[in-house]
Amino acid sequence: MTGGFEEFFQAATGRTPDAVQAAIAAEGLPAELRIPIGADTTATAVLPWLFRRLVCAPESTPRRLVYVLPAHSLPEQAFARIGGWLDGLGRAGEVGVHLLAGAVRDGGWLRHPERTAILVGTHDLLLSRALMRGFADSRRSAPVAYGLLHNDAQWVFDALHLLGPGLPTSVRIQRMRDALGTSAPTATLWMSSAQDPTDPSLGKPLPAGDVGGLAQTVAAAHVVGTQTAVVLGSVARARALHVALREAIPERDTVLIHPYFRPADRRDRLAELGERDRDRIIVGTRALEVAIDLWPRTLLTELGSGDPGLRQPGDDSETAGQGWGESDLLALFDTAVDPPDLDVASWVCEPADRTALVAWRVWESGEPSEEETDPGRDELCPVPLDELRPVLDGQAWLRDRRDGLWRRATAQDLAPGVLILLDARCGGYLPDQGWSPDSTAPVPTPGPAPDPPVFACVEWVSLDRHLAETEDEARKLVDALPGLPESQQEAVILAARYHDLGKCHEVFQEMLRSGGGDPPDVLLAKSKAPYSTGRSRRPYFRHELVSAMMLAHSDHWHGDRTDHRLVTYLVAAHHGKVRISVPAQAEEAPAILGVVDGDRTPAFTLSSGETFPGQSLRTADFRPEAGGSWTDQAQALRDRADRGPFRLAYIEALVRISDWRSSARHDGPVEVSLEELMGTGRGETGQAELTRKTQ
Repeated sequence: MTGGFEEFFQAATGRTPDAVQAAIAAEGLPAELRIPIGADTTATAVLPWLFRRLVCAPESTPRRLVYVLPAHSLPEQAFARIGGWLDGLGRAGEVGVHLLAGAVRDGGWLRHPERTAILVGTHDLLLSRALMRGFADSRRSAPVAYGLLHNDAQWVFDALHLLGPGLPTSVRIQRMRDALGTSAPTATLWMSSAQDPTDPSLGKPLPAGDVGGLAQTVAAAHVVGTQTAVVLGSVARARALHVALREAIPERDTVLIHPYFRPADRRDRLAELGERDRDRIIVGTRALEVAIDLWPRTLLTELGSGDPGLRQPGDDSETAGQGWGESDLLALFDTAVDPPDLDVASWVCEPADRTALVAWRVWESGEPSEEETDPGRDELCPVPLDELRPVLDGQAWLRDRRDGLWRRATAQDLAPGVLILLDARCGGYLPDQGWSPDSTAPVPTPGPAPDPPVFACVEWVSLDRHLAETEDEARKLVDALPGLPESQQEAVILAARYHDLGKCHEVFQEMLRSGGGDPPDVLLAKSKAPYSTGRSRRPYFRHELVSAMMLAHSDHWHGDRTDHRLVTYLVAAHHGKVRISVPAQAEEAPAILGVVDGDRTPAFTLSSGETFPGQSLRTADFRPEAGGSWTDQAQALRDRADRGPFRLAYIEALVRISDWRSSARHDGPVEVSLEELMGTGRGETGQAELTRKTQ
């Protein structure tokens, strides 16, 4: 097998594996690994796992590799290298590689849990998703990512000394997986560098001092005709040194690199880093230390920028990230509420590493109109929250979660991952320096991005057909994912069969038909674009709540294998909205998510022969103030010893994915604008549909 791995490694990289890499390929990834500083950590983690997954031990190797770098790092280069290795192996069509960092959040992996996949990302995005509070992630899709990240996954954390509170958090999460159980084995490797303090590759320390003095030191240390890298402890000092060097030695090529650039500008800098033989000085932050293929002749490091051997995953003396436990993780399972005493951000990353996503726009009126579109990915720049707060001053805007309209942002709105628009005329960004809060130069704005192709449902789809097709997708999915107990497979399939029963409600049927067209005279599940407005006459109406109410007292259960409470939960949860608790809105009383006690559903029969008699809906079970039992039942499902939160989220994700796939059967390009497609509303329903239709 060792010879096989040597050939595999050679085909991927053009090099021969070292002894550590060969041992991991033979024995599997350990829990902890210390490797020599300067070694290729990315190849050491990725290629042995990939060899085992594709060649020698596919059944015992998790199908997802989650390769985690620090929040302030630049994972694009690692992402590109892995893609190149797959090309060299001829396996690019077999293994998906997805980047989750900064403004890039590739969600394609969520729809294909049966495929082998590699996720490359930063620990702020990945760990927050593992806590079901993903930064800048939709609460309704959060359970899907949570389910897949905690099951059938191999996590690898690189550069432990830069993870801050994320390190002890990662340890606790893995311990909880081990204690509470997962549907498929999930493990973690914590990888750090074993360094020799006398190793010259560590670089010469830069003394603390003013930037002018640092510039003189760097200029004196640089060897003409070679490359010098300077690692500073903060982005502010890196920016200042970059400016000072350009003033002191304008004839020298000086490049600034840090995480806070727009994607195109950052890509340009990363491309430059691949040119090894240039005469230049590279100024950066700790981002240069991690997963960057950089070979300078001279390396200068500011004192205090970090000690790679300082922190270890088993060190319980760490205080960062402590103060939470199993009960807190269980509380976060409910996406309808935010426990007031749980600060997920403090468990994930240091305050200095928490960022918002910022885009710059110009408006004739000085503010965005109701028709202002969301910025595209290439417009977005990660910006530290601490540096963004002082520059708000009435010039920042965000989209309100409730009505979907733009409003002025306040300091209280700032949270990791929030999307902010700034007035480009007020400055704050320079293409060669990235985020520059002191700059007042107008920010150049990219030209309007070409309209993406709009995909939507291109035909009227009956409820009967959609339920049958979703069941079919669920059967295919559980067949492709062996290992689920038979009872859970049956629950996924039945939940897929029944998930949209509530669309029979007259409020939903009216919404599907209200936009015109010529709908057939049957119960519908999907309307043909652009005839659905996405708006119902009852605000907050949720058809999946109706589905759950229809099933709560139903006799449509088949034999002793069926856990009807589990099926009902999976049906209710398939949009991520009705899960542990039901988030009723005070202003809609006496309705609960648009459903009124005593509403009647019509009688209908499916092509399978199953008949659903008309019934009167009862909301009491879902009302905590009325002593409803829903939350207690859902918590009992989550807390069962043979299930637990990770396994429950996994099968919940499978139902959701089956629904996505069956809906996609009827999607195609449509010749309408997004505004026509979505009607006049930009509220929560419209945004959710837009996400699905344009993916």
